[in-house]
Amino acid sequence: MASSSSRPPRRGKAEDSDPATSDEPVYSFVRKSVFDRLKSSKKVTEEDMSALTALEEADDDEMLVPVDIRERLMKSADAMKAEMKEPRLQVEAYVRAEQLFATDSNPKQGRPVAMTAKAWKEQNLEDDSDFGEMEDLDLDDENFEMAEEEDLEYDEEIDLEDASSSGPASKKARLY
Repeated sequence: MASSSSRPPRRGKAEDSDPATSDEPVYSFVRKSVFDRLKSSKKVTEEDMSALTALEEADDDEMLVPVDIRERLMKSADAMKAEMKEPRLQVEAYVRAEQLFATDSNPKQGRPVAMTAKAWKEQNLEDDSDFGEMEDLDLDDENFEMAEEEDLEYDEEIDLEDASSSGPASKKARLY
């Protein structure tokens, strides 16, 4: 299942806290119309789940609702694999995320609210512009130089036939 958003979910408190060890909310959005349909549907496909989080594909007037996905992020790899094989389990995880968001007894300032896809897209464009003030690079500029492979500092040894073993050739690399 492809991720629909290039932006990581917003955390409730510390941006660098580990969701696996934190009780802090981790906010994300889902498409309300798709979510409402999936909650009442008995059969859920992978395409349905992709549509749920495909925020960029939502019509401008479509509503997006916030959810708290911290429990989803705290799952073991085995639980996540099982969930990926059964889309219905994914829906249940998002229903739980919706409940977590709704029952947060200590709402904090900056907590997301439901919004239209257009507002979400504008907010993301705004957030992207705040990400870092990078200068536009003029690739045709004579002062712009590409790093040459020879300039990289690495040493690589390749043993095509390792005399000490009868197995496949081994490759040893040292990076500095």
